[in-house]
Amino acid sequence: MRQNPETNRVHLYVPAPRVQSISLNGPGEHPITVTRLRSDLEDSGMTTPHLVEDAFMISIQLRDYRGDIFLRGRKLAFNRQAAGMVLMYDYQREWSAHLRSAFDCVNIHVPRSALDAVVNDRHSGTVESLRFEPGEPEPDQTILGVVQALIPALNAPNEPNQLFLDHMGWSLGAHVVNSYAEVVHVKPAGRGHLARWQERRAKELIDANLANEISLGTLAAECGLSTSHFARAFRLTTGVPPYQWLLGRRLEQAQTFLRDEDLSIAQIADLCGFSDQSHLTRVFTRATGEPPAAWRRRQGA
Repeated sequence: MRQNPETNRVHLYVPAPRVQSISLNGPGEHPITVTRLRSDLEDSGMTTPHLVEDAFMISIQLRDYRGDIFLRGRKLAFNRQAAGMVLMYDYQREWSAHLRSAFDCVNIHVPRSALDAVVNDRHSGTVESLRFEPGEPEPDQTILGVVQALIPALNAPNEPNQLFLDHMGWSLGAHVVNSYAEVVHVKPAGRGHLARWQERRAKELIDANLANEISLGTLAAECGLSTSHFARAFRLTTGVPPYQWLLGRRLEQAQTFLRDEDLSIAQIADLCGFSDQSHLTRVFTRATGEPPAAWRRRQGA
């Protein structure tokens, strides 16, 4: 019987009572799925069989964890993974785990096709394998930083803008390739700025989609660039990545609308692409130091 592909993407094989998932547009528009799994049980038992596929799993613990790992039926020396440490798994190899303590982890499903897209973006071949030792945790501050940045998105999946999710997917894919991938003939990508017409076109598209979502791939295609080249060039040109530029423009638009007393804050949130009034309030307060209602009153004083 054919297995459900979600088995691996959202880790249905892990006995976890609390699960939160979010999908990132990874390199080449190949989705990278980030899932947080939690259990307070001291022994959750064994995982069930995963789907054998051409993908990898990156697992980072948010609290100290104990357990056993079996690779093709053989028990590894692993017995503990400290908070903040990273393990990697290859879904082409059959492995399982006995979860012997409570756990709070973030597992990232990365298809090989997403990593190949990073390599091909640099005019090279494919990822042959990743360099890691099964069952041996190691520190990785970049992966930890990406996970920490995504925790709010996991808690409120409707709030982050699509450009932010695209940025996180590309950042993660590029880091895995740079740090772990065994590849052949990788060429460094160019580091130029956007041409004036490309900068103008990208900003026009962002402004036209403040109330909607637009992907990094769409912006790159409109500028005639690969996605990663566009992301680097946009940041060099403007000083911020595309998702931050979009957020800044949404806040500027919100300030313009706040001067119109006929619009409610909930209406402004909708017009500016925020998921709801509370989302606008949190982002606005973090950026300006005061909530939208207070800012509006001060402008009218």
